Amino acid sequence: ALVFEDTFAFEGAWPTGQIGDVDAAYGDGLFLLAGPGSELPTFIAPVAEPLAAASTVTVEAALTLEPYAEAGVYVGTGESERVGAVISADGRVAIFRDSIESLEVIGTGSVAVTGPLRLTLTLHGSTVVAAVDGRQVVAVALPVRAVDFGLVTWPTDVSVARIAEFRVVASPP
Repeated sequence: ALVFEDTFAFEGAWPTGQIGDVDAAYGDGLFLLAGPGSELPTFIAPVAEPLAAASTVTVEAALTLEPYAEAGVYVGTGESERVGAVISADGRVAIFRDSIESLEVIGTGSVAVTGPLRLTLTLHGSTVVAAVDGRQVVAVALPVRAVDFGLVTWPTDVSVARIAEFRVVASPP
């Protein structure tokens, strides 16, 4: 079932202004994330209800990345931990786990980036999968229960990520 969807036609669900090192803004039907290079990712959550228990959760975003941009989606586990997938403008795809104590990349892959793309993070049982335009790029074994979700950006230099659509779908247990 569709849990959350935003096409960014109207402002309201996402915070704007300075968020960490990133400037977030709505413009031309997009959500724009601009900022300098950063050693740590910036997480941006919409105003949304927490996720109910689900057997499968899929979080996806339609992205266009400028050179040096890296952006993606994440889920929060409710245990001060986030698991997400990011893609860089040069096609590197990574699944990461972030907690108060550490940030680690737990799986990587790559794709050719030729324009706008759709990045998907799917949690099903003890598997986390990152896909680009419907094609699985990387999967890792990691039991995770999603309770919230959002966007993440992690630019390596001054860059802009444009998000045209964001969607969360969950299947009941």
